[in-house]
Amino acid sequence: MSKPEYSQMSIEHLVEMQLKIAEAIKNKQNDVIRQTYEEFDQIAKERGITLDQVLGLIPKRRPGPVRGTKLTPKYRDPKTGQTWTGKGKRPRWAVDYIQAGGTLDQLLIK
Repeated sequence: MSKPEYSQMSIEHLVEMQLKIAEAIKNKQNDVIRQTYEEFDQIAKERGITLDQVLGLIPKRRPGPVRGTKLTPKYRDPKTGQTWTGKGKRPRWAVDYIQAGGTLDQLLIK
């Protein structure tokens, strides 16, 4: 197989090749998944169980919090109006307020 001269090809031709390669990769991955499933299914049948029984033993992952989700603020700085959710490191304004004799409860948003 000779080495193609990509630098001589048009952008359109390169993009077309890229799409065909992506499709070939997807098909190959699906073939591997299908073959693996069939192999596992055969092993399970040889042992007198179903693949569903085997997969049922695998604990399902609980979805965690979505990254980037905005949390509702719980505390507000009375001077600047800045807010804090109560998660993570305590903001400087909350630390200063507490050191000045206030309490975190006084900063709660009602």
